Amino acid sequence: MADISRIKSALLKVVDWIGVQRRPDIIREDFRDTAAAGEKGVKLSICSVFHNEEHHLPHFLGKLASFAGEVDELVVIDQGSTDRTALMLQNWGASSGIQVKIIREPHWGYCELSRQRSIDAARNPWVLVMDADEWFEPEANLALLASQCEADGISAVNFPTISHVADIPGDRVMNYFGDDGHIRLLRRRDVRWPMTPHVRPIVKGRVTTAREPNRKLHHLWYATTQRQKMERVLAAMRAQHEPEESLRTVQLSWEKAIRGFERHLGVKIP
Repeated sequence: MADISRIKSALLKVVDWIGVQRRPDIIREDFRDTAAAGEKGVKLSICSVFHNEEHHLPHFLGKLASFAGEVDELVVIDQGSTDRTALMLQNWGASSGIQVKIIREPHWGYCELSRQRSIDAARNPWVLVMDADEWFEPEANLALLASQCEADGISAVNFPTISHVADIPGDRVMNYFGDDGHIRLLRRRDVRWPMTPHVRPIVKGRVTTAREPNRKLHHLWYATTQRQKMERVLAAMRAQHEPEESLRTVQLSWEKAIRGFERHLGVKIP
């Protein structure tokens, strides 16, 4: 029976990967904020996968606290953290008024193996997928955006992304727009998140891109450790018996990002 389960899991990963490459049923539309001022929108669940994130959590939770009127749940898959990640989350949840749900799993080596389970565990119809090194500014008003998407029959929102380089001196950023942004706001029933790194979720329905200047995803990017991180993820994928085509796709995507940063920053990333 265990062999059958492993075969089914492997087949699911292949189907997910093929589906994302073809990207079925995805339609992009411009979407602008037209609601009346003061409208609050729906409640959101934040869905995250963490491993040893105590260094990032003070900033992540500080930003999240400013969304307390829009977010009432934080769902975290804790992939085998050995630091104070779980304790910090529990203490913050007890004082924040936001329910924190922690689900413990082994450290698989990359977050995508647990991403869909975090979404499935959420109680709200609309979820915001975030990593510990990502944030939105409070004026993004994402609950209102989700409410408008619900009314317009839109299933997911892609966000232009600003990557802040954390380990090279100076205020260095890289902007990603259009298809190079990240889908983060989702109607839970309409999404399936593949178990392969660096691929977009499969969305059943319409996808829009947020165009407002205050609705950008911010992300910390560590230049000097990117290639080591890539090799760790590829090794973990091999341990999970991912198809070689998936490994090549992830490696090419990662190398493309590194080369883009090198051109933009004018530095050689080791």
